[in-house]
Amino acid sequence: MACQKETSFEQGSSTASVGSLSVDASGNCLGAVVSGTYMKDTAIKASNYVDVSVKVDTVGTYIISSDTVNGYYFKATGTFGATGTQTVRLVGGGKPLVIGTNIFRVTYNGTVCDFTVTVTAPPPPTGGTAAFTFNCTGATPVGTYVAGTALTAANTITLNVTVTTVGTWSVTTSPAVNGITFSGTGTFATTGAQTILLTGSGTPTAAASASLPLRPGWCSAGP
Repeated sequence: MACQKETSFEQGSSTASVGSLSVDASGNCLGAVVSGTYMKDTAIKASNYVDVSVKVDTVGTYIISSDTVNGYYFKATGTFGATGTQTVRLVGGGKPLVIGTNIFRVTYNGTVCDFTVTVTAPPPPTGGTAAFTFNCTGATPVGTYVAGTALTAANTITLNVTVTTVGTWSVTTSPAVNGITFSGTGTFATTGAQTILLTGSGTPTAAASASLPLRPGWCSAGP
């Protein structure tokens, strides 16, 4: 008996697809939808992707990818099982290096199209202790102050400050003067000139003006 090589009837799908990217008159990826938030120095996540439209003429495998711009890119691989117009999701990778508007060029089967992504600055940190100084002039007390009558939330002082480092802040008038103090806490999200609000507590012991020392730092303000 003669030997015969075994014949395999398994079918593969290693043939590359044929098709083209959908492009508008300006060369942009027609109907492209960019998803996710893009921030400077923040790694791209699975939620960062762009959907592009592709016209498939012949089924098969595909690789659709963008160039790398500003440290990040988009790419998709897979197999088209049917012809016609289809949507492909290109998943992002990498990390944006600077803020600004980035134009990506997508390539597939010899065709190209462009889409735009905007990179923003990351939000300022909210943790840690802020650094700031008081502008002791211009303190604005609000409310009525009567000897023997306890202060309420309506008794406040607004102070001008200059913030050099963002973060949390806590200010109190210490020690108590004429039986009352003012205090407040919060978070500075930006640097520069700002105002803070302190709320009064305690009961004035006498009818007199009060000059209240402020901490951190020292200056005086009061009703």
